[in-house]
Amino acid sequence: MAYFPNGTSGDVYQERWCYRCVNWVEDPDHEGNWGCIVLDLHMAWNYEQCRKTPRARIMKQALEHFIPSKDGDPQKCKMFIVRATADVPGQYKMEF
Repeated sequence: MAYFPNGTSGDVYQERWCYRCVNWVEDPDHEGNWGCIVLDLHMAWNYEQCRKTPRARIMKQALEHFIPSKDGDPQKCKMFIVRATADVPGQYKMEF
């Protein structure tokens, strides 16, 4: 599960993966409605995962399914699908 110890690490992750993904919703009306539910859940439950409760263990398992970690570092989200580029409109490519 992705753990972001500070805002910068979350920003770096978003730049690397989220902003290039078809699941990232842009906000055309500039009303603050943007993002991705997977990243939203990670941010909402970021500190809860550090607790030693049954609820925290369940959250950690659910979040680890979507954004696994390796040696404490968040890896690519399993929901990541590259957004279409200008040279290939309407085409999506999975990156592994």
